Amino acid sequence: MTMGEYIKQLRTSHGFSQEELGKMVGVNRAAVNKWECGRVENIKRSTIEQLAKILGVSPADLMCWNDDSNTSSKQSAIYDDVKEVFGDPACEMLKKFSRLDSVDQGKLIGRNWHSKTSLSCQSHESQHLRYGCYGSTRKPYCQG
Repeated sequence: MTMGEYIKQLRTSHGFSQEELGKMVGVNRAAVNKWECGRVENIKRSTIEQLAKILGVSPADLMCWNDDSNTSSKQSAIYDDVKEVFGDPACEMLKKFSRLDSVDQGKLIGRNWHSKTSLSCQSHESQHLRYGCYGSTRKPYCQG
């Protein structure tokens, strides 16, 4: 698989149009089309890094340096399974989460999860409000 084919496969699996991906990277639709058709040999390093982050792969994977052409099909299968079991919103959330770098993923998880072992639910009411532990019934999700 060529880099262009891989970019197209990743783009379509994430549900982006060429124009949408181009806007995220800071290029026009024609540039994305050229990449996908293999008409561009030298893509800027910074552009490759941005594309990889947006598409949820490493720069080496994006450039097809790693010989694992099944990565994208495995990722697509996972997205299909999530969509089937949990629906479109969960699938979109997973796609967005996968595009975050590890620092931002940690921040997102760290902000929304807290230890139930350090404090009981009764003693950290303000923590529930802060971390969003409440469902629609305004009762805490955690039962610690």
